[in-house]
Amino acid sequence: MRFPSNKQQLTRPEEENVQECNKRTAHWVRRVVWELLELCPTPEAAISTDPKLIADIIQPLGIYRKRAIDIQQFSADYLMK
Repeated sequence: MRFPSNKQQLTRPEEENVQECNKRTAHWVRRVVWELLELCPTPEAAISTDPKLIADIIQPLGIYRKRAIDIQQFSADYLMK
């Protein structure tokens, strides 16, 4: 009889946890993206919107304050190019 290695024992549950986390994240992204697009339908709108309003919408995704600023920066970069 052959016993599974430690790597095999640890990998399987970790993979299941990652898959479950990805499902939850995808669920929140789908919910949030439409609200964000209603608030900021264009890059210009994203730049002129108060970052706190953007942060309030994307809060369920985590790191929302930084992401709100990043959304505005990406929008500005997009318009400059």
